[in-house]
Amino acid sequence: YDSALYFLYLSDNVYKYTVECANGYYMHRIINACRYADIYRKLGKDELAIEALLKEGLNHESNSHLEKLKPYLSAYDKRKLAADLNTAINNFKTDTSAGGNNVNSRYINFMGTKISFYYSDYDAHSNIEAVERKKIIAYLKQSELYKMVQTL
Repeated sequence: YDSALYFLYLSDNVYKYTVECANGYYMHRIINACRYADIYRKLGKDELAIEALLKEGLNHESNSHLEKLKPYLSAYDKRKLAADLNTAINNFKTDTSAGGNNVNSRYINFMGTKISFYYSDYDAHSNIEAVERKKIIAYLKQSELYKMVQTL
């Protein structure tokens, strides 16, 4: 499994998969997150498996990563998880080094993992940041990750 992890790392970082559409790109990220999680699970590194799956937690191209994540999260205190996720969503951040209000620069911190998300409804002409924040928070609370955590 160590060799599998090494070769997966190479395919993910050195010999990168190229694709010409965003859907394929995001789907590939989910597939690789699932691959990493499977290898980490077999190596007995559940925390790394959780982190790999959580990094794609707000990627909505597929739910296969959430299906793998659910058994891990079920072992945690459900009320605390839900409260922590609500806090993370309400306090989402914008990475100014990634372009300020760029749609790809937003993330939440949940369970010690930085989870980036794509939000495309950004109104560049809006001067009311609070309205945008509310729209983004509402968007995140419609995510499959949020729904899954609320129903654990």
